[in-house]
Amino acid sequence: MSLFQRLAKTLRIGNAKYIVGQDLAGNSYLELPSLSGSLDPRHTRRSIQWKEKKEMGDYDQRSIPVQWVMWLRHTRREAPSIEELVKDRERILLTQANAAKLALEDKERREREQQARLEAHNEAKDRAQKLVPSSGGGPVPTSTVVDENVEQQAETRVPQQEQGAGGVLQQERTPDQDVWAASRARLAAKGQLSSTDSAAASDAEQGQVSAELQQAMDRRAARRAGRNDQDAERERARREMTKSPLDAFVPMPKARR
Repeated sequence: MSLFQRLAKTLRIGNAKYIVGQDLAGNSYLELPSLSGSLDPRHTRRSIQWKEKKEMGDYDQRSIPVQWVMWLRHTRREAPSIEELVKDRERILLTQANAAKLALEDKERREREQQARLEAHNEAKDRAQKLVPSSGGGPVPTSTVVDENVEQQAETRVPQQEQGAGGVLQQERTPDQDVWAASRARLAAKGQLSSTDSAAASDAEQGQVSAELQQAMDRRAARRAGRNDQDAERERARREMTKSPLDAFVPMPKARR
């Protein structure tokens, strides 16, 4: 600022008498009277006088405080004071510090969770490796990881397993007679039983079907019949909706000449 500008600002002459305040960066804000002579404060000309002299496109408009932006746009009547700007700057710095603190805490929490998941994965991997039997002679296990409960259940269905010719694992399983009997009964009821199962077919024809199986078959047939009735009703309603209202009128016969 030149000596003349400082003297004019001190004596408040020239444009200096229109300066209403400054921001923390040293920029001055002027309020000049309206060119039309209006005394309405909403018609005054408000502008900014930058501290540094630059080209018009080189100024950073985002550096203007929001309070002064509101004043320049006539959305704020009174000009902000330096104390208000200082408090707002402190509030912004405190908010930024809190945001950085929360971001750091969130990052640490994510790292702890990732570490906990990694430790749980390693523990599970160690437990699985302990369950894997050592390589040696003996029967080939059904599963790589041995579970006592699964092994106890498998003993009732897989009484024997051995390595067959060509390295193929052969197992002798105990069939589930109830499931097989139910399947044979359903096939016999539909007439789809093959000749190889003639014995099972004769049993099904003699009525050797459990009461629970018969009830289940009846419920299934009832549901199928209900669905068929619903489909038929939908088709009838669809045909009724597609009819034209003119179909209700009987065409009049033409008069004979």
